[in-house]
Amino acid sequence: MTTATTQTITPPVSLPFRPPSFLPQPNEQPFTPPPSSVLLGTWSLLHTSNPYWSDKRNVTFSYSLPSTPSKPPNPISQASSLDPTPQPTYTVRASYQPLASPTLKTMLGHDTPLPSPGSFRWRGAGWLRLATARWEILGHGKEGGTEWMVSFVEGNLFSAAAVNVLVRDVEGGGKGGRDGGREEVLEAVLEALRGVLEGPGEMGGAVRDVVWDL
Repeated sequence: MTTATTQTITPPVSLPFRPPSFLPQPNEQPFTPPPSSVLLGTWSLLHTSNPYWSDKRNVTFSYSLPSTPSKPPNPISQASSLDPTPQPTYTVRASYQPLASPTLKTMLGHDTPLPSPGSFRWRGAGWLRLATARWEILGHGKEGGTEWMVSFVEGNLFSAAAVNVLVRDVEGGGKGGRDGGREEVLEAVLEALRGVLEGPGEMGGAVRDVVWDL
């Protein structure tokens, strides 16, 4: 007689994570944020605690560099404390569909690197130009064919604090599929995230799945 066992997915020991900067930081193995250029390309939002996305599906964020230079960068706001070289401002386009509509909608904004490594200031464009939010990368890595990133967005006038889990294929692109290998990676990331945040509910609500049907 054999007894069935349930396999528990355990996050890799080396899973690179850090708590949000307003929480106490561990002394051992400090997190080294990836360069800001890791944003370039398209990321799929698969999990979030931001209620704004609860009635939306197939959410992606596409980052690019401006095709033409704008005014000279402000070294005070853009230079990293570890690297004095000013970093570029990225254009970010959020695309999504409402749950009850096939219409593709977009929002445009700009992300500027801040002196604290792995931190950015987002500002909306057009009718959203008055909206701003500070956010930071909590974790990033590549497991198998999946590249993942976890971000924390501070609360502001328009939204509560929230965490986001984004993925893309290592080869590039923002495929939002949930194949077996990717799902295992996501489970490990979410488990590690729970430990870092000591309960995602304190960070703007429970982390929920984002609907994907592409």
